[in-house]
Formats: sequence, C-alpha cells, structure tokens
Amino acid sequence: MKTKWLVLLVAGFALLGLPLYATGENEVQVEAAAAPGEPQYGGSVTVINAPTDKLGNPDRAYGSGPVVYWINHVCEKIHVGDVYQYGVRGTGEFTFSNDYGLPLKYKKGGLVESWDITPDAVVFNFRKGVYWSGLSINSVMEEKREYTAEDYVFNLTRRLAPDAPQGSYFRGIEWVKEPYEEHIYAKDKYTVVIETNYFHADWDGILQGGGGQQCAPETVQAGPDKWENVVGTGPFYIKDYVPGSHIGYAKNPHYWQKAPIGGKEYDTPFLDEMTIPMIKDEATVVAALRTATLDAFLQMHMPHVASLDKTNPELMKHSFRWGLAATVALKLDQPPFDDINVRRALFIGTNRAAVSEMVMEQDPVYHMWPMGTGWEGWVPIEDLPASAQELYTYDPEKAKQMLADAGYPNGFQIKMLTSTRWQLPDIAQLLAANWADYGIEVEIETGDVSVVRSRGPKQDYEDTFLEIAVTHTPILFANIHYGTKGTRNWPGYGNEYVDSRLSEAVSEIDDAKRIQMMEEAFVRITEDVPAIPMALPPIMIYWWPWVQNFVGETWYHIHSPDYHNWWLDQDLKKQMGY
Repeated sequence: MKTKWLVLLVAGFALLGLPLYATGENEVQVEAAAAPGEPQYGGSVTVINAPTDKLGNPDRAYGSGPVVYWINHVCEKIHVGDVYQYGVRGTGEFTFSNDYGLPLKYKKGGLVESWDITPDAVVFNFRKGVYWSGLSINSVMEEKREYTAEDYVFNLTRRLAPDAPQGSYFRGIEWVKEPYEEHIYAKDKYTVVIETNYFHADWDGILQGGGGQQCAPETVQAGPDKWENVVGTGPFYIKDYVPGSHIGYAKNPHYWQKAPIGGKEYDTPFLDEMTIPMIKDEATVVAALRTATLDAFLQMHMPHVASLDKTNPELMKHSFRWGLAATVALKLDQPPFDDINVRRALFIGTNRAAVSEMVMEQDPVYHMWPMGTGWEGWVPIEDLPASAQELYTYDPEKAKQMLADAGYPNGFQIKMLTSTRWQLPDIAQLLAANWADYGIEVEIETGDVSVVRSRGPKQDYEDTFLEIAVTHTPILFANIHYGTKGTRNWPGYGNEYVDSRLSEAVSEIDDAKRIQMMEEAFVRITEDVPAIPMALPPIMIYWWPWVQNFVGETWYHIHSPDYHNWWLDQDLKKQMGY
C-alpha cells in the first residue's frame, strides 16, 4: 500500500506538470525589490489581479464578487494595511497576502484618522483634507469636494438597508442600536458616532467588510449601478470600460496619501494610468505576461510556474498562502467518527506533509487551522499541550494501533463528498490512497462547488466532507465553523466550553483576556479533531522588474494591492528590450 501511495503521489505531480521540489528564491527576489531608488512619476501599467471577464455591479452596497477588483482602486475604506510599517518594506511581520485577512494591529487609518471604541459607541475621527475626486465619465460632481462625516453616515446607513446584501455582516448580532438613522450620526464635520449595544471585538472587520467602500452620494443619486457615475476618494478614477475587453484608470491628481520612501514623503499615485484586461483563461494571461504585454499577474496557480520560470527567469515573484484551509470535516454524530480516538488516529495517520508537497506547499498546514497565523487565538505548535502536539507528528504505526484499540483493526468503509474546486479532487484521491494503508476504503463523490457547499451546513453527506474553510478573522469565522450553531459547522461539532470561549471573546474589551479566550478555544478545537486540515496550493505573484516599490503585497484593504505606491523604471524597461 505504501508503494501505491508513493506512485500516486509522483503520478499526481506528473499529471499536474509540477516539479517534485520547491525553492526559496521568492524571498531573495522580494528583498531585492524592497529597496527601490528615486521614484519616477508617469507611465502606465497593465495588470491582472484575478482572471475574469465579468465585473458585475459596481454598486458595492449591492454588488459582489469581481467588483472588488475594480472599485477598490476608486473607492476607499476606513482602514488600510500598514505595509510600510509591518510588511516586507518594514518589519516583515505580516504578508498582507490576498484572502489572508487583515488583523487590526497591522492596519492604520485610511479615511479614518483615529477612533475610540467603547461598549456604548464607536467614534470615528475622519481625516481632514481628503477629497472626492469629482472625476467620472458622467461628471456627476461639478468639482472635487471634501469627504466628511456625513458621507460616511450616508454610506453606512445605505449598506444597512434591509435589501442590501452587503449588510449581512451586521445581521443577527444586534450590535449597532436600531433604528440606525437615530444611532448612526455625524457629531460634527469630521466625527461620526455609531451607538452600540455592546463591545464587539471584530468591530473593524464588520464596518470594513463587504460593502465598506465609500462612494460619493452623488454617485448614488445619479445611479450607482453605472460605472460612468462612480466617484471615490481613491488614487484612480475610471476613465473607460469596454465589457469583455478592459477597464482603464487614470490618476486622481487630488489624492491624499504620501509614500515614505528613503526618508522622504512623496505624493502618490506615481502612475498616470492603469489598465486591467478582461481575460478569464489563465493560460492566456500567462502568455501575456511572458511577452510583457502584462506588467504583473497577481494570482497565478502553480501548474504554470515551472514553465514560466524556465522561459522568463528575469521575472520577480512571490508566493502567498490563502487565509484558508482545505478541511476534511468528520461527521461526529455517527460511527466511526463519534469516537474521538478514531478521529485522533486518522489525524496522526494522515501524511499531511506529502499532500502539502503534492500541492506545492513546502510545510504542513498547522499555520492555518483552526485559526490563521497573525490573528488573535493562534497558538504556536511548541506552546500546545502534548495531546495536541501529538496530532502533528505523522506516525502510521501508532495510528494503526489506535484504530485497533478503538475496535477497527481492519479499517472501515467511508464516503467522502468534495467539490471540483481547485485541487480538492486530487487531495481526496491522495487521502484515499494514504488511508488505504489502514484498511480504510474511501468512496469519493464530487460535485459542483455551489451544490456541494450547500450540503455541508446541513451535514448532508455520509461520513466526510472535504471543503475550503475560512480561518482568518477568527472572532467571526471560528464561531461560524466550530460554534454549535455555526452556519458552516460541517462536522456538527458542539462543545459548550468552546462556545463559551468564543461567545465571551466577542464582547471582551480587554485584549489580553480576549486573546486568552481565543487561545483556549483554539486548543480545545484542535484536541477534539472535528476536522483534519490539509494544505491548499499557494498562489504565485509575478511582475516585471520595472514595476518598482511592489513587494508582492496584495491586501492593502480587501482584494487590492497598494497600486498608488507602484512606480515604473522606464529606463530599466528599455534596457530589457521592452
């Protein structure tokens, strides 16, 4: 059986066109890019964040999906990532990677300059001298005007309208007092008060989450579902859009942010223009990158890496992990997984490192489950109790003995439901081969992503359920995935101690006490083994060396790099023959 496992692993690499190793070249290249010279103004970049040919409704309060890839460069949020302080340019404490989320300690004020949070209210002090650009195709504003507290109140209350889907962040938690129009108000030109029923530890995530982008009230009055009307405070404005072809941006000359480079502060953005082509096929995007038709591609999947590195070794690159984990949820209300010893045996007997290598992740997935690194509650493996540390030491002989002791010396038969999303079917096949060493026969059922995901919350599967779990923003998502009443509680996990830790942490204003509660929940969830985490393939970011002051950080607020910091080395581009 072990031979079969190894053969399948190698065959999987061959099938996907992947090398059997990974290197640390990314770190060297990023360090080299982290110290740019004197910034240059002007020029245009062509960049694709994620391949898509549809952008959806530009009205962020009512739109979703790919809209974030274009509206974020025009409409800003209350907070932004402090990339110069904590990213590669600074201490290197946080990656600011796409879908990794953004803990408050790594943020700085965006539109909000300072804030005061109590159980009774959130008070925002907005930055003076920030202007709506006044720039849009339809000229919905006669000229630029200052962004004020009233503008924020307008955007937030509109997002909270009963029919606004992006208000879902607020629903069911009864945090902000109602009626909203009485308890959300501008105290003066630059101060907003949001009256609340209690302190919520994820206040910044709720207020900054889906729909938090600020668009001018004039845009809403003119018709927010038309891109020609969109006006923001961001570094760019939309100058043209051809469906199925591209979206073009031009520089906002009234932008407020400075870039601290080499001990000096520079006005931004440095670029004059930016173009995002509408291309859905990733192979076509890679071809455009090879020929420098594209200056940067920010979400490339691993199967293209080996060939691109061979044909274009001069490209800069950086990899990032998702703030997600592929988890095998174990159905806890029926044999064999109602027995914790069986669950622990399967965890110990799963060769996660081999699967991680298969999906080009260099180390096992401890860093992203049940909560992500960098977030409140994550516990380093060396600080876990021995009973939890034991799970992360692959020991097939111990696993066999544990299964025998639990009454399954010859294994058992189970079914696994998964979707066709990313490499989940490949992971399922590898797990089936691995578990066959213990006499466990796995029947795999795959289906469409939307259909499969809808079955998880209802525990509408036979034995195991392999899907993607969100592991960042643990105050929100740990409860969703592992709270007894969580809407994504696929295993049907229920633990009163975990519920109490998570629910009390939500309203605990003392940071040290809240972190302790989250850590206690982290340890207990880990020890109970409601699921087995597996690695997801990392995503590669590539850019040509003439794109300067970019170090692979793609989460400046949400799904958005800090494009205003980029500048072009035009001389280098010419020297390289482009």
